[in-house]
Amino acid sequence: MRVHFAIPYVILKERLGEVMSLGLCPEIYFDAQALKDVTPEELNRLKKALEEADLTCSIHGPYTDLSPGAMDPEVRRVTLGRFLDTLRVSEILEPLNIVFHPGYIPMVHREYLDLWMERAKELWLQVFEKAHQMGLRVSLENVFDDTPEVLHELLSGTQGRVGFCFDPAHQLLYSSASLEEWISSMRDSLTEVHIHNNHGFTDEHLPPDEGILDFRSILEKLPEGDLLLTLEIHQEDKVLKGFCVLQGLLEEIGWKDWKRTARALSVDRRTRGG
Repeated sequence: MRVHFAIPYVILKERLGEVMSLGLCPEIYFDAQALKDVTPEELNRLKKALEEADLTCSIHGPYTDLSPGAMDPEVRRVTLGRFLDTLRVSEILEPLNIVFHPGYIPMVHREYLDLWMERAKELWLQVFEKAHQMGLRVSLENVFDDTPEVLHELLSGTQGRVGFCFDPAHQLLYSSASLEEWISSMRDSLTEVHIHNNHGFTDEHLPPDEGILDFRSILEKLPEGDLLLTLEIHQEDKVLKGFCVLQGLLEEIGWKDWKRTARALSVDRRTRGG
């Protein structure tokens, strides 16, 4: 098991030395502008710095304004281009996993789900096939999904080459299916879990001990093994606290392998609860 933390590329680029000194493994978010501006030279420098610091990385692809199942072919063309740009970046950085949002919004797409699914599957299969050719692992994350069915359908026919990134905080906010249903239904595809909390109203991206989700109970329900846990905390001053809280939870439930793979969890315990 490995532990990463979410950080936009533009911030990582500016504060790479700080991240390296803390031993934090990043999940790097590339938005459209970052994908447009980044150069192969920058990516190779970043890869070398991570390797020298013995740190792994993962990548979160762009999602704002993108719609893989759009009726407008030009919208799908732009969406596919952004996803393929993410794969080209990933080919240099060699991340452990690449997370994409599936793009399904029930309030918008449910009334023409069959048409949306036809177009979305066509686009996603192009992404999945290209990732497979590059030797990259891709996962789709639940966001606004009410149940696991749409993700099941998008992943069908991928022969296990595409994984599932489970976000319990999104499940809490947007899904009528229980957390247990999600884990049971998607267990065989589970490759990554996003760790952040909220109070059940908005997607606050708080540390795991702030909010109404019981992350000890959630972690106990997950399969221990080759799983990536990514802290998605949006308050910079709470990131280290989040690592320490997660460390304590992993110790409480008896997970051992993280000690070999997540140097970030060795940060000063005095920040826990602070």
